[in-house]
Amino acid sequence: MLDFDEFLRRIPKAELHCHLVGAVPAATAWDVARRNDVALPASGPDSLYRFTNFDQFIAGYMTVARVFRTRRDFAEAAYVTLSEGFANGNVRYREMFFNPTDHFPGGATYQVMLDGLIDGITAAEQDFGVRCLLVPSINRMVSSATAEQLVEDIVRLRRDEVVGIGLDGPEPSGPPERFESAFRLAKQAGLRRTAHAGEDYATLDGGPPSNVVTCLDRLDCDRIDHGYNMLADAAVVRRCQAAGVPITCCLPGSNPTLRPARVASIRAMLDLGLRVSLHSDDPAMHGADPGEVYVGAAAALGLGVEDAIQLCLTAVDSAWIDDAERVTLRRSFTTEIERLRAQLRPAATATSVPAAGAGPYWTDDGEAQ
Repeated sequence: MLDFDEFLRRIPKAELHCHLVGAVPAATAWDVARRNDVALPASGPDSLYRFTNFDQFIAGYMTVARVFRTRRDFAEAAYVTLSEGFANGNVRYREMFFNPTDHFPGGATYQVMLDGLIDGITAAEQDFGVRCLLVPSINRMVSSATAEQLVEDIVRLRRDEVVGIGLDGPEPSGPPERFESAFRLAKQAGLRRTAHAGEDYATLDGGPPSNVVTCLDRLDCDRIDHGYNMLADAAVVRRCQAAGVPITCCLPGSNPTLRPARVASIRAMLDLGLRVSLHSDDPAMHGADPGEVYVGAAAALGLGVEDAIQLCLTAVDSAWIDDAERVTLRRSFTTEIERLRAQLRPAATATSVPAAGAGPYWTDDGEAQ
C-alpha cells in the first residue's frame, strides 16, 4: 500500500517549466567545470548551490551556465537532468528551457549546444522512455537586437526537438515589449511562445499584472510562466480565466523567503479556477526534485488526491504537442494514476486542507522543516 506522499512522488508528471542549468546536479556541474578547467566560487559541489537571496541565485546560475562548453557537456547535462526527473518524480515528459546567450561567454555556439542537448534527450528517451522537447529562451537582460539574432539562429538551425521559445530572467531588467520583434519572428516560423511574467520574489520586485497582458497581446504568448502578480488586477485574472490561459506555477524548495507569497498566490489561483499546473523550475538549485515539489505543494496548498491528479493532467493538456500525442500521453498517465490510486491506503485518499501558508519548507541545503 502507498501513503499519500509516495503516491505524489510516483504519479507520472509532465514538466513544462524547468530550466536546464537549474536542473543539473551540483556534482555534474562541478565535474564538467573541472574537465573544462573553469574555476567555480565554491569549495566543492556541496556548497555550489547555496544562495540566500534571488540576486545570488541569478549570479550563481549565470556562473554555472558558462561551465558548459562542448557538445559532450550539453549532452551530459540534458541526460542527467532527465534521469534525475524520472528517478525522483516520475517525470515522463518535459519541455526544457535553455538560455543560449548564457552559454556564449563560455565559448559554446548555438549549434554545439543544440547538437549536445539532442544527443542527451535522445539517449534519455531510449534509456528511460522520457520524452523531452527544447525551448530556447531569451534572457531578458539582453538587448532586443541580440534576442532577434538568437531567434534567427533558432529558425535557421531549426530541429524537430525545438518546439518554441521563452523569455526569462529578472523581470524588471527587461520589459516584455522589448522583445516583440523577436517573438514575431518566432511566430512567423511556427514556434510556440511563452514568457515569465508576474513573478513575486521577496528580494527582487516581480513584474506588474500589465506584463501578463503585454505577453499575451504583444508577444502573442500561448502560455504564461509564474503569473502570480496577476492577482493584483481582477481584469487580468478574468481574461486568463475566460481564455483558459495555461499558467505554469512553481513552488521552489530551497528559499523559504519565497514561500509565503508563492503559496498564497498559487492557492488563490487554484481557487479562482485558473488553468494552473505545477513544476520544479530549477530542481537542483532550489533543492526540491519534482516528487518533492508535489509533496510540499500538497501540504502547503492543501491538495487532495483529485487535486494532484488534476495538476498532472492539466500539464499534459497544456503541453506543446499535437492532439494525437496528447491523447496517447493522457491515456498512459491516466492508466498509471489509476493503478497507483488502487494502492493508496484508505486514509491517504482524504483531502486535508491546512490554512494557506501551512506545511513544510526547504532550507538552503534541501532539508524539509
